Amino acid sequence: DRTPNTLLFHAVMNMLQQPHDDDNDDDKKNVPLSFVTPFQEAVFEGYFTNGVFPDKAGIMIAAKSLGNVVIVEKIQDLFDDEKRLERLKEESFREAREALSKKGISGV
Repeated sequence: DRTPNTLLFHAVMNMLQQPHDDDNDDDKKNVPLSFVTPFQEAVFEGYFTNGVFPDKAGIMIAAKSLGNVVIVEKIQDLFDDEKRLERLKEESFREAREALSKKGISGV
């Protein structure tokens, strides 16, 4: 058994939840917010029920299970853009660290 590092998943979730930018050419491929929770649930079900590890492949399996081409394309585009992916991972890590710090937790 191995415990997943959820930073990749959190980076994907951050990307999916970012405000839609009407001036962005990528706007045509915005993921409807109604797909964010089902995607999250698909990743959780994949890991906790089916044993699908939430790495890039597992995240793509979850995205494809929704039957929405837009969410699959957005996630694949993110995975293909290493700089953006790393930036989102850093944001996710910083957000988690700040949330813990506000609760007075400095380590586990």
